[in-house]
Amino acid sequence: MSPALTRRGRWLWCAAHPQGALELVWAAALEQALGQDWRLTRSVHGAPKLAHPPGWWLSRSHADGLDLLLLSRQGPVGVDLESRERRLSAAVRTRLLGPAEAAWNDPARPELAVLAWCAKEALTKALGRGIAYGLHRLVLGAPPAARFGLVRLRLAAADGPAAQWRWRIVGHLGPDRIVVAAEAPA
Repeated sequence: MSPALTRRGRWLWCAAHPQGALELVWAAALEQALGQDWRLTRSVHGAPKLAHPPGWWLSRSHADGLDLLLLSRQGPVGVDLESRERRLSAAVRTRLLGPAEAAWNDPARPELAVLAWCAKEALTKALGRGIAYGLHRLVLGAPPAARFGLVRLRLAAADGPAAQWRWRIVGHLGPDRIVVAAEAPA
């Protein structure tokens, strides 16, 4: 697969099927977007972070042989991807979904719980903490009615830094993958 970045709205995406040379794919994609003078580091929580050039945010997710990189100049971003076929255990769904999110736990639509997982993980990545932030601290609004396509998700409640940000949360329910990207203002 080509390491080219694709513009989707305000974001730049690069997807790769890892085959042992993933670092070369990311290096080529980052060089394409940022020039040759870029430098990655890790946040205190271990997430990849652009040390140079300033003014860029980055998030990465990988699942089932696909690796996804998201770059933005608008502010902190987070991305998560999962297989539509992934099934969350009852214990995970209980930790993930609170009483106000009961509609997300629909046995007839098991992909909704996976979509909720992706949305919350993308949000916590944008916060810079990952799931250590606590998925239960974020409450999603009503689930989307659509089974496929692009959906806009609403964050109904949050505490800590997430409560003060205006979120843009977009999910894509494709035929075999669920991808959610979240962005907060800088």
